[in-house]
Amino acid sequence: MVLNQPAYQTRLGSSPKKQGLTGFHAHTMRHKFATDLLERGANIKQIQELLGHDNLVTTEVYLSVTEKSKRDAINLLDQEKPDAELQKTKETIRKRQVII
Repeated sequence: MVLNQPAYQTRLGSSPKKQGLTGFHAHTMRHKFATDLLERGANIKQIQELLGHDNLVTTEVYLSVTEKSKRDAINLLDQEKPDAELQKTKETIRKRQVII
């Protein structure tokens, strides 16, 4: 399944103009689609395939970095790394083995 321009352009027709949306183009939906997928956790390779791009650089053009995505990226630093948790657990087990 690929979201291509003829498919959505045909379905939209002149609807945006009838609704008073100026400066709106069907192509805008591809940008929104790609950005929404990225923000919801899709990886760039999945997005590339869904948009039907041969080149990953082309897909990157479609991805917008939103304020929310920047905040989410910074918030990743507040999360404890899984490897650190595993390391703590192993250390606790080793300490208990020494006591026994």
